[in-house]
Amino acid sequence: MMKLIPELKKIPKKILIYLLLYTLLISLIHITYICTTTPGKATETTNSFLTITMTALGLYIAYEGLSTWKAQLKGQADHDLAKRILTNTHRYRISIKQFRAYISNYDLTLPENKSKEHLTKEWEKYYCYEQLYTLRQDKVRHAETNLSEDLYEACALWGSQGYALEEELHNLFQHGRRLKYESDQLLKDMRMEVDPTYTPSIIQVDKSGREILYTPDNPRSDIFLYTLESSTQAISNILREKLAN
Repeated sequence: MMKLIPELKKIPKKILIYLLLYTLLISLIHITYICTTTPGKATETTNSFLTITMTALGLYIAYEGLSTWKAQLKGQADHDLAKRILTNTHRYRISIKQFRAYISNYDLTLPENKSKEHLTKEWEKYYCYEQLYTLRQDKVRHAETNLSEDLYEACALWGSQGYALEEELHNLFQHGRRLKYESDQLLKDMRMEVDPTYTPSIIQVDKSGREILYTPDNPRSDIFLYTLESSTQAISNILREKLAN
C-alpha cells in the first residue's frame, strides 16, 4: 500500500476523494446485490467490502498524513532559511557600523611585517590605516558572501519573494561597496602624500563622499545610516511571513 502513496500524490485531492467514494459506492451496491441474490455468500461478500473499505480508508489517511508532513517540512525549511537570512542581514549591518566606528590609537597597529624603526611617521600612519581598513573591508565582504549564498537558495525556493529579496539585498550591499570605494580613495590619497614614486592608474582622488567613512556626531544628519536601516527593515518585512510559520 505504501508504494501507492507517491503515485496518489500526483492525483488532485478532490479527484482522489471522488474516486474513493465511487469505489465504496460500487462495492456497497455489489454487496447489496450479492446478499439479495445469493444469501449464502453474504458473509464472504461483507468481509470483502470491509477489506476494500479499510484499504481505501488507509490510503486516504496515508495521503493526508504525507501531505501534512510535507507541508510542515517545507514550512520549517522556509522558516529556517528566513531566520538565517535575517541573522546574516543583521551581521552585515553590524559590520557596516563597525566599519564606520571611531578610530582610536588602539585600533591603529602596524602589520607584523613592518617595524617602526625603519619607517617615518607618515609611512607608519599609512600602514596602520591600510591594515585597519583591509580588516574592516574583509568583515563586510565575509558578511556579504554569507548573505549571497542564502539568496541563491531563496530565489530557487521562493520565486517572486526571492527576487524581491534579491533587489533589497542589492540595495543593502551598496553600503559596503561605497565604504570600500571611499576607504580605497583615502588610502590612495595617503599613499600619494608619502610616496612620490606612487603613480596610480587614476591619479585624481575622489573626496566627495568621504564623510560616510565616519559616524557623525548628530545621528539625525546621518543619511547613510538611515538608508542602511531602511534596507534592513525592508528585508525584515519580506521575511516576516516566512518567520511566522
